[in-house]
Amino acid sequence: MPKKKTAPSKSLHTNNRTLFIVVGLVVLGEIFFFGYKSLTQAVPRLPQVFVVTDSPLPSGETTITGTVRKDAQVGKPGNFYLILSSGQPIQLDIQGLDGYLGKTLTVKGVLYPSDTPEIPDALKVESYTVVPGAK
Repeated sequence: MPKKKTAPSKSLHTNNRTLFIVVGLVVLGEIFFFGYKSLTQAVPRLPQVFVVTDSPLPSGETTITGTVRKDAQVGKPGNFYLILSSGQPIQLDIQGLDGYLGKTLTVKGVLYPSDTPEIPDALKVESYTVVPGAK
């Protein structure tokens, strides 16, 4: 005689539904807790790229050696800076130095001092050369 198929018991169906609801509530609770936590925490500020101090460099015609940096991605428009060994940045008034990023250059030009400490001095570049043996 063939066995009769029986429907699952209501208690098993109820237990699955209860488990699903409990797991769903736990997941929602975690989402709300961590979402709330991230909204109430202070966002860390990025450190300042440069700390500009009074320039000991003379203004006018000068020659300066430092490492080339940029405030934007390679290939994108941006400002080039010559970082001196003291860490002082000099903004270079020139474009097209992407190939020299991270290299040490000797730059000749006219240095214009900044009026405010937040803005670095600017150098109108006349010529530049790569320092041999440097990075």
